[in-house]
Amino acid sequence: MFGALVAFDRETLMLGALGSLILAGVVVSITAWILLAGERRRGRAPKERVAPIEPDEGHPAPEAQPE
Repeated sequence: MFGALVAFDRETLMLGALGSLILAGVVVSITAWILLAGERRRGRAPKERVAPIEPDEGHPAPEAQPE
């Protein structure tokens, strides 16, 4: 099962594992930037432009309630 791994020395295997981890990090980073760019392209409204939700007629705002 592990016969192919015996042909390599320990240093080569460790460098291969490190290279694999670096490659995986690069792939995840690139994918995250692509998803972030897609979110920005959709053009969601910033929080400042969103109108506050007003309470219904029968429910007074919390600051208007008597103490």
